[in-house]
Amino acid sequence: MALRKRVDTLQLFSPAFFSTKDEKFKKLQLLGYRKSRNIYLNEFIKSCFLPYKEKKVEHNNRDSIEELEELLYYEWTVEELQYLINNGVKIEVYLGGEDKIIDIGGAREFFLQVATVTYIKEANHFLLTN
Repeated sequence: MALRKRVDTLQLFSPAFFSTKDEKFKKLQLLGYRKSRNIYLNEFIKSCFLPYKEKKVEHNNRDSIEELEELLYYEWTVEELQYLINNGVKIEVYLGGEDKIIDIGGAREFFLQVATVTYIKEANHFLLTN
């Protein structure tokens, strides 16, 4: 069964793009989570709202250190995304220019190779503006 019969557009909103972050950054994230999961998650959510005022957000209690590690170490590849394109899938990526979570410049440069990138200059990680 061809992929294009099931999916015609893949939309990525503030994708978890940590490929350009160094090992020290990733280890610090994991250390912070291990030290105090609740403090880590609260600080992470605050960072998602920066530079704007934080809004109330609830997070589930099902997350794990393994999931965080998977996000931090996930390697995006042009080849995998090109496979989708070759099978008729359009890729759209939405990035916030004020995102304090990921490397916006690196993500933008990477995804421009394979996707239509919408860059919302004054938006944060949640793609919210002031």
